Amino acid sequence: MTQTPVRIGWNVATVAVVSIALTGCGGAVDSTGYEVILDQPEAAQSIPAEPADVTPTETANAESAAGSAEALATSDGTVEQPAEADLASSASEPGSPITEQVESVNAPLLAEATTAESAVDSASETANTADPASPKKSTDAEKKQPRVVTLLIPDKKFKTEGAEKALRVSFDDFDLLKVLNMEPVLAEAPQLMPGWLKGLEGKRIRLRGFMYPTFQDTGIEVFLLARDNDICCFGRSPKVYDIIKVSMKEGETTDYIQGRPFDVIGVFHIADKAEVAEDALPKLYSLTDAVVISR
Repeated sequence: MTQTPVRIGWNVATVAVVSIALTGCGGAVDSTGYEVILDQPEAAQSIPAEPADVTPTETANAESAAGSAEALATSDGTVEQPAEADLASSASEPGSPITEQVESVNAPLLAEATTAESAVDSASETANTADPASPKKSTDAEKKQPRVVTLLIPDKKFKTEGAEKALRVSFDDFDLLKVLNMEPVLAEAPQLMPGWLKGLEGKRIRLRGFMYPTFQDTGIEVFLLARDNDICCFGRSPKVYDIIKVSMKEGETTDYIQGRPFDVIGVFHIADKAEVAEDALPKLYSLTDAVVISR
């Protein structure tokens, strides 16, 4: 009988303490919400994992990709189109989908361009490896092709000049290229000359030219009269009609006249055939019984 009040009193105290705790000093507390909070499990403490071996470049690429994905996603679930600058930036990154797409499109074009360029290079190499002397040989052959002999000056008259009554003739008057379109000069050229040129044979003519270099300065009895002063040891090779042999009048001589033109009066002669020897000066025309008008 004596133990019953003691047990009852402890139980009452316990209930009182719990009631105070639940009321929160007189404030109303939603017990249902409280029970929900109590039922939630405690958040487990996260233990940081050891960082993996990640390079700075991979980290930057991952952050860039995450940022791009976050920027593209909107609140309503749609995806925004990236700006042109973003596309250019993404396309420039190796391994990106845009870069791979561009490369797949450009690959056939680049292959075709490379093939065409190789063909052009091959053609150029073939042209360069060709015999470089071939064009020159062709050109030389064309130059050596004889012209068709054609009478270009069918008739010509000459005037007399001076007290000697000599016919004034120039080197152009017996230039076989200008008279007969003859190049090269044929050995039978004298037989093909027009009548007016053949008619000069044995006539006294007056011809102006330059003295071809001689081996002496005075007492010259025979010399060569050249068409111009470029015909010399260091000038162009003379044609058969560019030089005429001059034999002075008996008892007459002349001095060497250098670098200036002068007149010669003498009897004109045409050889029976044109001699164009490589080891000698050409021979076709000549003057005999000549005098020099040096002034």
